[in-house]
Amino acid sequence: MQDGLQLISEILKNIRNLVKLITKSPYKSKEFYESGEKIFHLDVRRKLNLDMQVHWNSTYKLLDNVLYYQNVFVYLVSIDSPLKSYVSLDEEWEKVTVIHKFLNLFYDVTCMFSVVKTPTSNLYFKGAWMVHRRFIEATGVLMIFSCYG
Repeated sequence: MQDGLQLISEILKNIRNLVKLITKSPYKSKEFYESGEKIFHLDVRRKLNLDMQVHWNSTYKLLDNVLYYQNVFVYLVSIDSPLKSYVSLDEEWEKVTVIHKFLNLFYDVTCMFSVVKTPTSNLYFKGAWMVHRRFIEATGVLMIFSCYG
């Protein structure tokens, strides 16, 4: 997990700083959630939270929420010049989306294993196969990111 997240470490740093900026300022937070609700018709009960960087699953949840509010971020950056220093280019959003999809699979498989008190070999095989397949699919994309990122 950490190797995959390392590929987008600079992007994650910008995302964390942007989330901090929004969540620490009552004005920015209000503007953010009002824009999400009024302009993009999002359910704003879903809140932004920072991750614990040593726990990949909390980074997954951070990315999940950030991608949910992606249009709000793009909109606010376009109208608020101080936020422009945190701007993510379209290709960076693409990288975040790919990493998020990959983490989503691990999150789902982890939940699948932890729901059952005594997982069977069939359950483990299914989870391992899903992860293996995603590794093969993602290898090409991640290699491209590391070459051009």
